Amino acid sequence: MGRRVLPTIDVVGVAGTVGTGRVDLAPTTSGIPGPGPTGFTVPGPGCREVSLRDDPRVRVVVSVAR
Repeated sequence: MGRRVLPTIDVVGVAGTVGTGRVDLAPTTSGIPGPGPTGFTVPGPGCREVSLRDDPRVRVVVSVAR
């Protein structure tokens, strides 16, 4: 991520899915600037958008079947 402040990452339900998720952030190693996201957790099935609040170009939509 190349910054010293932890980024704000949102995990929100889309396409009728209700509920938010959580992103795990941790310092990185191997010369990669950190901290960075290491994973995310969702509360159950559905469609969620994972996005970087500071940059709307950074987003991923994930569909969880179960």
